[in-house]
Amino acid sequence: MSSNDSSSQQYRSTLSRGEACLICRRRKMKCDAGRPCGSCVRSGKGEECEYEDTRYLVQIHGLQSHVVALQQRIRELESQARAGVLPTTQAFSAFMQPTSTSTPAVAPAGLASSNVQALPIQLQVAEVVHLLQSFVPHATQFGLPLASITHLQTASQTGPTPLSLAAIAVSSHFYPSHPTATTTQLFQRAQNALLSVPTPSLLEIQAHALLSSLAFIMGKELDGHRHCAAAVQVAVNQGLHALGQYRREPGERDKVETWWMVYRVDAVWSAITGVSSSAPAFSGITTAFVPSKDGQMAGLLPGLYTGPAYSFTDGETRNSMRVKAFALFLHAHELIAGYAPNRHIPQSYWRDVYSTTAALNKCLEVLPEESVSVKIVVSTALLGLHSMVNERDGSVAAVEIVAQVVKSIEESDWVLLDPAIGFCLKKVEGWMKRDAAMYPDAEDDEAQENLSAISLAVARLATIFPYVESSWSTTTRLEFSPL
Repeated sequence: MSSNDSSSQQYRSTLSRGEACLICRRRKMKCDAGRPCGSCVRSGKGEECEYEDTRYLVQIHGLQSHVVALQQRIRELESQARAGVLPTTQAFSAFMQPTSTSTPAVAPAGLASSNVQALPIQLQVAEVVHLLQSFVPHATQFGLPLASITHLQTASQTGPTPLSLAAIAVSSHFYPSHPTATTTQLFQRAQNALLSVPTPSLLEIQAHALLSSLAFIMGKELDGHRHCAAAVQVAVNQGLHALGQYRREPGERDKVETWWMVYRVDAVWSAITGVSSSAPAFSGITTAFVPSKDGQMAGLLPGLYTGPAYSFTDGETRNSMRVKAFALFLHAHELIAGYAPNRHIPQSYWRDVYSTTAALNKCLEVLPEESVSVKIVVSTALLGLHSMVNERDGSVAAVEIVAQVVKSIEESDWVLLDPAIGFCLKKVEGWMKRDAAMYPDAEDDEAQENLSAISLAVARLATIFPYVESSWSTTTRLEFSPL
């Protein structure tokens, strides 16, 4: 072996976690950190080899501060030029500026894209107002803090921010009736606005998280990972994950809710895409949840696998339940990914499986009836764990819960479901089809009716969340099937 080969092999064996390319991380393959790496070249995927690199995002933000003054001056001049043509306020004219005026001179490595280009966008006054108003019902769907919802409701008078531009992009996806700009263009404009912020605040962290969710929904996995990693990195750098017990101080609620918004995004899309979570381990997360209306506190995240309460208390809120459900959802997928029946499995692994299953069952037990999305997420995680060990009775029970929940969803509520539901129902549908093929005698009218309801739901959600039918969602993820 040559010296070059030897050093390359040594480098591969000591490659730090998170430095492998996205394809190797997803496929659990060794990566030599080349650009493209050897594994991708050998598998014919050299052109698709990309890395997630946001280590220098915050530092580069600081280098862009000198660009901000010039950009502001350009916006003022164009606003004055338009004043005699469009009957708008100064705040509205800022919303209508072309994307090219807010494109930074230097793009952070973690968010740079090879196809970034200036895209002219002009929104009419009525469009800005309508898109912002249309987003408000979706705010809790993405975990947006309460104060930020108020911020969006006044954004049309105060002028654009990265968060309001991100909200407009999300709204344009759900309500694509505005011909002057596409969701992709609005996404790019919001991203450019983020890049021009020298010092990210809570609103910018939220904008990263919102754009991450939108990117994943549209099937743009790499953009989703870039913004998710940026949100986690900046949030951790600001200590949002380690705030400790909740303090009734000004700004405390915004910090807490921002952290859990970011954590939710990271947990759910890490589980769906199979890429390692960017968030700290449970033991390193000390931030408490916002108390319930009657002042009671929800259990902390590190106690989620300790019975008999499994961290669920009388102080749980809608947000704390959803965060815990997604944390369990992620861990269940990590356990399934690590299951190797042909190798020795240590007792600690089975203890982990049992405690996770018990925590999921406890979560189902305490969930309120209206928590439709969370019930589907938790039941899908249970289905994965039961089917992993060929426990058909438990799998069937989980599927029946999902089917009953799906049948109860009102027509107007589908668009408000958590985006993860598309992935969950697709996995449930796949398991039901394989189970019917393996146990044809066990099929009855109710089972066929449940399968029809799930299949119809998957088709419906694919029109709302396009990633459901994307190649990365259907060909490279874990399958829930009997052994």
